[in-house]
Amino acid sequence: MQRLAVPILLFMSLLLVPRLGRAQQPDTVLALEGFLQEDDQTSAWTLVVPLSVLAFHIRTFTFALTGHPERWRDLRNLYVTTKGRVSRVGDPDAPHLSLAPDDMREATPPGTVDHSFDRGVGMRSRATLSVVPDEFAWQDAKDRGTGVNPLVLYTMLNERSGAIEIIRPTDLNFCVRVSNRDHVVTWDTTFLLEHTDARRFETQAGAFREGVQLPRFAARQPGHYTVQAGVCEDEEFNLTAEFDVQ
Repeated sequence: MQRLAVPILLFMSLLLVPRLGRAQQPDTVLALEGFLQEDDQTSAWTLVVPLSVLAFHIRTFTFALTGHPERWRDLRNLYVTTKGRVSRVGDPDAPHLSLAPDDMREATPPGTVDHSFDRGVGMRSRATLSVVPDEFAWQDAKDRGTGVNPLVLYTMLNERSGAIEIIRPTDLNFCVRVSNRDHVVTWDTTFLLEHTDARRFETQAGAFREGVQLPRFAARQPGHYTVQAGVCEDEEFNLTAEFDVQ
């Protein structure tokens, strides 16, 4: 199991319009969804998409963003939807795709489940669970690897002004379990949530996020699967989402 800290990750291949990655028509304007990231060393911005996109004879998971980053800085590390002009740039022998966004806003990944919790004055929060993407194939029609890298993403959003109290400053465990259509467990993992830190507890932003890479052997065969994830010691905060392998 490879655990991935969120904000995100070495991701996946791309989403959107249409739902599965397909060769694009000769139109440079695309609507995309994915994770917005900034490189801490170079300050370069990219959009990492869950299912691969083909444009200008280039298939990619990552678009280099151009423009004015202050417009979308508040969306860093979030799942977003955007529309803009795509261009083929770089060395002719090693080209890549860039995206000049016209607009960008936070979005909810397809298939996300959520639940609200209210424990009185001390805590009110909303948890979400997603498998991104929630429909994918490990191999294409020619038995070539698609490069998809699914992520199980669990988020707790604080809806009060104080710090999130659900994950206390003690060592607890985070559990992820995948089951097939016949309710047979195909994969599970548990790891320690270490003492709270700035990544897990952002009092002002009010968000806790945990991301776990879904390995291929967790859902090796085509079919319908469910994933349950949450804090092992408190089942109330566990959520169940669904995904399909083609």
